[in-house]
Amino acid sequence: MRDLRKQARANEMTSRGKRKQREKAAVPKQPKPATQRRNKARVISNTREMLDMARSGLADATGADPRKRRPGLMNLFTYGRSVTLTMQTIKSVEPAFEAWWKPYQDKMASDPLMKYFNTTRTEVLHEGELQTSNYTVIGQHGHVDMGRLVRELSQHAPPNTIGTFFGDQHGGNGWEVLMPDGTKQTVYFQLPEGIDVESGVQLPDPPDEHDGQPITDKSIANLGNLYVSTLARTVDEFIARFSE
Repeated sequence: MRDLRKQARANEMTSRGKRKQREKAAVPKQPKPATQRRNKARVISNTREMLDMARSGLADATGADPRKRRPGLMNLFTYGRSVTLTMQTIKSVEPAFEAWWKPYQDKMASDPLMKYFNTTRTEVLHEGELQTSNYTVIGQHGHVDMGRLVRELSQHAPPNTIGTFFGDQHGGNGWEVLMPDGTKQTVYFQLPEGIDVESGVQLPDPPDEHDGQPITDKSIANLGNLYVSTLARTVDEFIARFSE
């Protein structure tokens, strides 16, 4: 009798185990988190967005508003690097990416311009520092009568202007205006066409070579255009190879 009860319990436990297994099998698997559900179209879209952000940063860094130049330059460095980092996320769904990417990676790692932008981006992100210097070049192509220029500019100056400057820390030209509360405010202006005075900001120790060619124009505009053009060309080839 005792043996029969033991056998019954064993049968019941076996039956329960099988039932649990069936129930477990019947429960649908939860979808993977969004970060794991990467697909090619999404990676390509994200990569394009990073490239657009880098372009926007370059536009601000070289634009007319001096106050946007340093933030724009920081965005150029950070989002420019994010282009290739975002691109590489496709390797989780595209096994062929690694072999395709390796020649591009090696070429960028050995290119002075691309290395410069990558190193500076690291300094911006990890040290919170972007080193630049301001400059003003007067009369590069001929004589400029600065006294006359300042007098002409003063005719358009705001009330309570106490000074005119060329090439502040943002690389801008403008007036210093005394406010009613005693504080001083900067009002920037654009020089008239044909005035041989150039102010701006520049990078320290810029690279002197890119893609096997010497860099003679080391302005931020030219360096940034070379950098973004290389990224854009790489993205185009990436999309052509891996778009669905």
